[in-house]
Amino acid sequence: MKKQRHELEKFIELYQSLHLAEIHLQKINERLTQYYMDLEELSAVLTEQSEDLDKLVKMGLFKLFSKVLGDPQSRYEQKKQAYLLSILKFNECKKMVELLEFEKTILDEKLQQKEEISARLNQLIKEEEEFLTTKYPSTKDLLTKISKTLFENITYKKELMEAITVCIQLKARLEDMIDQLKSAKEYENWGAFYKEIQEGKAIKRSYIDQAQKISYEVKQLYQQLQDEMEDSYRFKTILKGTDFKELKNFNKVYNTKLVADWLSKEEIHHALSYVRKLFYSLRTTLEILETQQFKTEEYMDYLHQKQKELLFEANDQ
Repeated sequence: MKKQRHELEKFIELYQSLHLAEIHLQKINERLTQYYMDLEELSAVLTEQSEDLDKLVKMGLFKLFSKVLGDPQSRYEQKKQAYLLSILKFNECKKMVELLEFEKTILDEKLQQKEEISARLNQLIKEEEEFLTTKYPSTKDLLTKISKTLFENITYKKELMEAITVCIQLKARLEDMIDQLKSAKEYENWGAFYKEIQEGKAIKRSYIDQAQKISYEVKQLYQQLQDEMEDSYRFKTILKGTDFKELKNFNKVYNTKLVADWLSKEEIHHALSYVRKLFYSLRTTLEILETQQFKTEEYMDYLHQKQKELLFEANDQ
């Protein structure tokens, strides 16, 4: 009985993981459709304004900013800033398509197990019902009720674990992004113009370019975390403390902050402050999720103990 129950709980957890993967895959397909549409639209608009689009999208940020915004007298023109942000948006869409297509492949492979796991889970549920009816008829209803509550908490625990996993990955990437921006901040102002590119300047640019690459992964992970937390009504309280509407436009806001740093000739201040703010908010969300996981595990331990007591009493009768 103990071995069978352990297998049942394991398959409930596996099935819930596949259920969440199925929902996430649907959302990925919706996002991919939108990104492909955005790419087509942006490509048409940008190509009209420049014959060198292919070259522009491959440039590092410093070169790109210098090329598009131009000399100090014309860099404040709104049209130039809008064009620059459109190029950055185009790059974002390309990278997001690449990341999401890769994630989609992994989920497609994972979901191939669903039919087999579902069949085994239904079989285990049926076997448990038959066992309780035959062996413990007097306490069957109460044991069934506890089992139902336990299975609901197993499902919730799996949801928490997957959200925590994404949260930890996201926290690590935000830390990496902050480190890159802090390293860039240690060098002289990245918005200044020099006739000769000094070695320190080149290093600084590499930090900024690396932070930009990480920003695409951050956006993807934020979307994944949002999916994980919106899949369950039990996350509603936690969601109140996380502004996913703002995070939906993460790269847009971040790029605008970079432009502000460039135009004001400040060190990497606006962009770094923004990423730090998100990091502190995420850290709070992670702490809440981990507290919820601990409480759920405690309650599951209580339910398991209650089951044991009922079975012991029934065997004594």
